[in-house]
Amino acid sequence: GTMKVALFLISLAALHAAPTFTVILGQPTDKSITINARADAPAELYFEYGVKSASYTAQSAPATATPDPNFNGFFLSQTVLKNLQPNTQYFYRLQSRTPGANTPFTPGAEYSFYTQRLPGSTFVFCIQGDSHPERERNMFNPILYRQTLAAAAKEKPDFYLTSGDDFSVDTLPTPYTSSAVTGRYTLQLPYFDLIARTAPLFLQTGNHEETSLSNYNLPPDAAN
Repeated sequence: GTMKVALFLISLAALHAAPTFTVILGQPTDKSITINARADAPAELYFEYGVKSASYTAQSAPATATPDPNFNGFFLSQTVLKNLQPNTQYFYRLQSRTPGANTPFTPGAEYSFYTQRLPGSTFVFCIQGDSHPERERNMFNPILYRQTLAAAAKEKPDFYLTSGDDFSVDTLPTPYTSSAVTGRYTLQLPYFDLIARTAPLFLQTGNHEETSLSNYNLPPDAAN
């Protein structure tokens, strides 16, 4: 009886476990930015932000993350912060809770980003390519990759670029499926989470993403 009660309580705790997030900034302009969040459990969330650290004068509308159509157990949210000032550093943090739990929102750590600099201003960017996280134990070392991303983050870049071959799909069976390709892209999320919470991400594709014209409508994909 005691064992069953304990297991029941563990199950309840799992149902209301605090979601863990990856957060990726994108589409920065002089007056807006898009925050893409992915949770590993159902979540209600919003972002609070301001121009001074730990002083949040605005917040986004609370939203409920929607189920990821390609991965059971993951939930997606996209928030656009608008009416920002150009050439300005903003500080922000995530507030989240389990939907329907009627509990207070839990704040996440603070991060920051810059809106678009003025013409002629100095800015910093970093670029990477050929990371190939699907080739672990062959051409990819996750420890070294994390070290590289941490070193790039210390440079406090205004934005971060990929040059291609970071989402290789060429070892997937054809014809490609949305779920399989999404798997290759989400493989990067825990890594880009280390830098793209502060540096908006710009993605470029390479030959291993199979986007070159020579790979278009290959025989296995002719019906798609």
